[in-house]
Amino acid sequence: MGISVGHRPAMRPLGFGTLLALAACGGGAGGDGDGGSGDGGDPLTGEELAALCDEFCAHGVKCAWTDDGPGCEASCASDAGIFNGDLWRDWLECDAAAACAAPDPKGCLLQAMAAAQPRAIHDEYVDRCETARVDCGIAPEGVLPDCGVDEVLPFSDGYVASQVLPCFDRSCDAMIACIEETVRDAF
Repeated sequence: MGISVGHRPAMRPLGFGTLLALAACGGGAGGDGDGGSGDGGDPLTGEELAALCDEFCAHGVKCAWTDDGPGCEASCASDAGIFNGDLWRDWLECDAAAACAAPDPKGCLLQAMAAAQPRAIHDEYVDRCETARVDCGIAPEGVLPDCGVDEVLPFSDGYVASQVLPCFDRSCDAMIACIEETVRDAF
């Protein structure tokens, strides 16, 4: 269930539509550095997530980015499950504080990414991706997504460990398809 966000991309069920909608503000990025409601790198959950989604969606209704507050809240909460909690929090807070006609559609995304610190799981992705490029004979500008940490920085540790890293255990063609699905198509 996605929400229509006017001049912003519509939210898609897997979340990156939500990220793109959230990326429309130009405000600052915060976060407490723990990655989410639990250990570092975890998605947001519980009351914190519900409150942030409520605030974001109420602002979205006010700004006419969506006309479906309850649908927005459900999508926001569902989409949060694959993302690092600090990044999700930063995007939600930033977008909820944004002017309704925000000038930079990527401001919040860029600020949250700049504020985020790579974690060990992200470094493991970079190492395994670079190894796969060599093992499969894929040129840097080839079909495999960029092996930079920014490719997976938004995702929770659990998502990277359970969905992305297992892609590297597949044959070259299957690995490329898996990375496209779990990294690129998640956006």
